[in-house]
Amino acid sequence: MNLNYLIIENLQERAEFIRKELAKEFNLNSLIAIPIYSENEFIGVCDKKKTELSPSLAVQIARVFETKKSIAKIQELLRLIDISDDAIIVLDEEDKVLFWNQGAEKLYGISKMDALGKNINKILSYSYEAIKGKLISKRKWIGEIEQRKSGGERILVGSFMELVKNEEEEGYKIFIRNTDITFIRRLQEQLNRAQKLESIGNLASGIAHDLNNIFTPKNIDIKIEISGELHPILGDPTSINQVLLNLCVNAKDAMPNGGVLTIKVENVYIDEDYAKWNPMSKVGDYVVITVADTGIGIPKDVMDKIFDPYFTTKGEKGTGLGLSTVYTIVKEHEGFINVYSEEGKGTVFKVYIPAISNHKNKKEEDRKEISEKKSYVLVVEDEKHIREIVKDMLERNNLNVLLAENGKEAVKILEKNKELINLAIVDYNLSDVKGDVLIGEIKAMLPELKIILMKNKQYSCR
Repeated sequence: MNLNYLIIENLQERAEFIRKELAKEFNLNSLIAIPIYSENEFIGVCDKKKTELSPSLAVQIARVFETKKSIAKIQELLRLIDISDDAIIVLDEEDKVLFWNQGAEKLYGISKMDALGKNINKILSYSYEAIKGKLISKRKWIGEIEQRKSGGERILVGSFMELVKNEEEEGYKIFIRNTDITFIRRLQEQLNRAQKLESIGNLASGIAHDLNNIFTPKNIDIKIEISGELHPILGDPTSINQVLLNLCVNAKDAMPNGGVLTIKVENVYIDEDYAKWNPMSKVGDYVVITVADTGIGIPKDVMDKIFDPYFTTKGEKGTGLGLSTVYTIVKEHEGFINVYSEEGKGTVFKVYIPAISNHKNKKEEDRKEISEKKSYVLVVEDEKHIREIVKDMLERNNLNVLLAENGKEAVKILEKNKELINLAIVDYNLSDVKGDVLIGEIKAMLPELKIILMKNKQYSCR
């Protein structure tokens, strides 16, 4: 409990309050004093005579001590914030920089002197407008932002922002903490690529293992020819593997005395003339898998029956399901099969699977022209092969599609065709802006537009 007055006796023996020689010189034996406290801590006394018995002076002195302690604590906190590895930034309502720590200097290569008082959008070449709207309504925002350093190098930062209001003052401040996650994302991308390559490797090794089992110890030479860069196809790897194996088994059975098996994969473009001749085909790019043997060939009188279920020329050894299964799988992939055979010389099966990227003579801009009678889905994706995969899937479901390879292009298309676009599919990791930031801009333009955000192969509707 704090005391208002303090009586101190035996002064000549108590050096903590007054020097002994001074007490003896003036023959002082006792003292009435006002104690001074700071945060309930006794820090000294004030002579009652000098203060005319007023405790208020002691209170004022204590407040001075408390203020000094508070200032010291604030200075220590600011020092810790300043040396933080994260970029700590404080903005005013006009996006001008009020605080710029050493972490921000290191991350962006911009000194505190060059940053203070400047507009953050000009310093980092990035617009906070979409995020700022969310901050004002929700007070906090957490996400990832692609920014540039002073030298132009692109970086990805994990950002935490909070809008802070002072009850005693009008207006607000924006607190920002940015962490460089560029290296982490690159590692994740490398891991994803490695996993894709591993999947392809597993498929290839699985096929090789199966083929090895089929042709050992047969006296058959195997030749494999794969052209350079093949078109991507939209297909099930297991099913394509089954097609190849079934055709190879047939080839082996057709060469009881040995021979040559040729497996070839290549890109082929089917033009209008060929499409007219073969009603199963369509104009465009295909990937063709050829399986050829030098075996006994297929008799002409059974050629029309080879894809029928349970039809076989192998007697009890055959099930009659091998080629039937091949036909079904290829048809499910919207492809077709051509067969060429000559008795005593061999057989060639050519499996045509439509490629995702169709050959078109029109330029990119021509593909974006829209008929006012149609409604469209806008696909925003910076990776071309994924963009084409999504486009192909949508068009297979009778949907009209517009493509944009970045956020800037998407905004232009939307501004031009507001009334015709019913749905937008947006990739999260675009080259010029994050997907959720772009969605904020789109929603500001078209609040009722339905949007699907693609992130890490997962989808969320906005």
